[in-house]
Amino acid sequence: MEKWIVVYFIILGARTAANFIRILMLINFNSYANVFGVISFVVIDGAILGWLIYGNILFYSKENNCNLIEDSKELYDMMLILIIFGYF
Repeated sequence: MEKWIVVYFIILGARTAANFIRILMLINFNSYANVFGVISFVVIDGAILGWLIYGNILFYSKENNCNLIEDSKELYDMMLILIIFGYF
């Protein structure tokens, strides 16, 4: 679960970087900004959706016993929250 959470935040960071790049493109290269916006949306949001689906599979699998292990209850709760809010 810890690796899933780290990768999720990396993907969100990539989305933030892409938005920043798009803003710079709007200022300097306005004609390419929309193309970049569509491509980054498809790639990054597609990755987020795929990662959320993978997280669902991990979270609800029978092998997941993180809620029973004392040291990983916080990660279990955080993953649940990220999955729920990720779909919104």
